[in-house]
Amino acid sequence: MENLSIEKFDPLNLNEILEIERNAFEKKETFTKEYFLEVFKRWSEGFLVAKINKEIVGYTIGEKNENSGLIISIAVKKEWRRKGIGRKLIEKLLENFKKEGIKNIFLHVREENKEAINFYQALGFRIIELIVNYYSNGENAYLMEKTLS
Repeated sequence: MENLSIEKFDPLNLNEILEIERNAFEKKETFTKEYFLEVFKRWSEGFLVAKINKEIVGYTIGEKNENSGLIISIAVKKEWRRKGIGRKLIEKLLENFKKEGIKNIFLHVREENKEAINFYQALGFRIIELIVNYYSNGENAYLMEKTLS
């Protein structure tokens, strides 16, 4: 997609990210401003935004520890979905994990979110476990994993 850039998050744009988060996960729990900033402070290369003509249209955030990485969230504005933006965000995040020597990447996804499960499977993630009552509202989640070569 032309004019698409994947860039490091700038904290000055946090309100735009929160708005994308709220719209993408309406009626679901969303992360707080403080949480996003804390994760950004721990590993800034894990917080990426997608821009088209300088407009932020999506983001992803991940964190790392010594042995593994975790994709915490990804969201793309509704009008920009199904255009490859989410894939580009995840690919860049995986690249950043790889630069850190991280090989095992994990994420959680709601059991009923078939669209997201298919998206992650297309990126090479596999379901490894069902976690019952993972979310505070009692919904189950799949734990998915991808091993980077």
